[in-house]
Amino acid sequence: MTHPCPSSDQVLFLAAPDLLCIVGADGTLKRTNPAWSRILGYRETELVGVSFAELVHPDDAQLAGVRGDALDVRMRCKDGSYRWISFRHSAIPGSEETLCAGRDVTACKMAVRSVEEQLHTIIHHVPIVLFAFDRQGVFTLSEGRGLAALGLRPRELLGKSVLDVYSDQPQVLASVRRAMMGEQFVAHVELVPQSFHYDVLYVPTHGENGELTGVLGVAVDVTEQKRAETAVKETEQRLLEADRLAALGTLAAGVAHEINNPLTYALLNLNLLGKEISKSVELPEESAITKLIDEVREGVERVGVIVRDLRAFSRADSEPRSEVDVIQVLESTLHMASGEIRHRARLSRNYGEVPKVQANGARLSQVFLNLLVNAVQAIAEGNPDQHEIQVTARTAEGGFALVEVKDTGEGIPPHLLERIFDPFFTTKPVGVGTGLGLSICRGILNSLGGRIEVVSEVGRGTTFRVVLPPGPTGAEHASLRSGSTVPARERAVGRRGRVLVIDDEPAIARALCRVLEPLHDVVSASSGREALEILGADGSFDVIFCDLMMSEMSGIDMHSALLESDPALAERVIFMTGGTFTRKTREFLAHLPNRFIDKPFDLSKVQALVQARVKSAPVLT
Repeated sequence: MTHPCPSSDQVLFLAAPDLLCIVGADGTLKRTNPAWSRILGYRETELVGVSFAELVHPDDAQLAGVRGDALDVRMRCKDGSYRWISFRHSAIPGSEETLCAGRDVTACKMAVRSVEEQLHTIIHHVPIVLFAFDRQGVFTLSEGRGLAALGLRPRELLGKSVLDVYSDQPQVLASVRRAMMGEQFVAHVELVPQSFHYDVLYVPTHGENGELTGVLGVAVDVTEQKRAETAVKETEQRLLEADRLAALGTLAAGVAHEINNPLTYALLNLNLLGKEISKSVELPEESAITKLIDEVREGVERVGVIVRDLRAFSRADSEPRSEVDVIQVLESTLHMASGEIRHRARLSRNYGEVPKVQANGARLSQVFLNLLVNAVQAIAEGNPDQHEIQVTARTAEGGFALVEVKDTGEGIPPHLLERIFDPFFTTKPVGVGTGLGLSICRGILNSLGGRIEVVSEVGRGTTFRVVLPPGPTGAEHASLRSGSTVPARERAVGRRGRVLVIDDEPAIARALCRVLEPLHDVVSASSGREALEILGADGSFDVIFCDLMMSEMSGIDMHSALLESDPALAERVIFMTGGTFTRKTREFLAHLPNRFIDKPFDLSKVQALVQARVKSAPVLT
């Protein structure tokens, strides 16, 4: 039956863009307007007599029975789909029927759902924490993936006081009190001892009367970002230190070269002076003059050792590998560390037979120095007689070279042992260690085919063990480079040899001539060009000593020119070097084994070397 409507209302009812319907007391539809057909697809004849509740989504059915002015439900369309309709209803005066008006809000609901889904994704996938607490500080909201890092579950904090939960976090409490005073701000908060970092936005909330009702907040976990920033800063600091060390290394190598020249002629002349005094004056073995000369010689030789150690440690990583005497490197490193060691502990050495290894001596020295410094720093100052640093070198199983550095320091806790080789990990105070030393040591040893091991006991000390594979023999090469003397049976004086000394440092040339002239015929040249002229006129020299780094014409250039004009004569060149710190000189000498000596050198070693060369060389006419 058609429900009567006044004519004016009839027009409005039919033309309305929203759903309009009249519902009877029994809950059935009595009349609908054309909008039902346009929005939901039903004709009026299909709806009259149908229960309003039958058209409501089952999940919203209980809402349909709720009395009130407004109702948002999903209504079933004729094609079976659903649309969100927001209904408003009012009773028709003088009747038990109700007039309902419904607006299609599907698009709005979908937009809200999309936002809710995005918000849900953010909350559960981005490391943030959403929180709120009332004016008493009691949590009313606690959500977000960031809670997991704190060992909390969503909503776990609800009903708890923020002042109690974070009673041991002064930064958090200070920010909470500030927010509860009504201030909106962003604060960086670090939770200790976990060292979690958060950027937190605090937004006070207010009621209709402006009174503070609580605080809403968002905390973003920036722990990884903070760690990355710290790592970058540490890396930058290490790079700055590396630049300074590289500059220092270049400076040290240059200074070593300059010092070695005067050291060389000082040592040669000193040895010669001792011999001349012995010839002219008969002195008892323990005379004051003899002791004085010996003490001066010892001082000069000590300076030479220091310069040699400094030069070796300053060489660049690009230095080619060669056979290295492990004990010689150890001793050189111990010289450098001795000043630090003597104030903390007694030093003991336990050396056995050790094979030579294929390595970069400077980098191997860096490994040993780092282990020695760690040993020193593990021992408290004040009682050096009660502590010991023991350095052991021997041959391990399989013919490997084994070096141990053992201290009686405080030891390393078991839970830290597995982390000590991690980059940037350190237990030392700020400014004492950067946490890269042991990591670099392991990298150097791994590149050499070796390994590093550690054993430690808290309160008893630590032992670091370095294991390196043996290199090819090369013992003959090492003996000459270390300045070993020729065995006595080869030092017998034979024929007089002819020696050419080339050095742009006149004092070195004169000193070397004085040393050799009693047994050999010696000619000197102050430049490479002068030497080439001499050799062009007379090629009968058994030995040619040539300084490697000369200003006008370097030893390398002189040798190259001689190699073109007289290859056999070029074979007799022995280079003298005070510091091979350039790539060019390192590469050059790497291809000339057994053909250079390091400054400073002493009288007996030079004489033995020349005598061996003269004895083995054919007689030149």
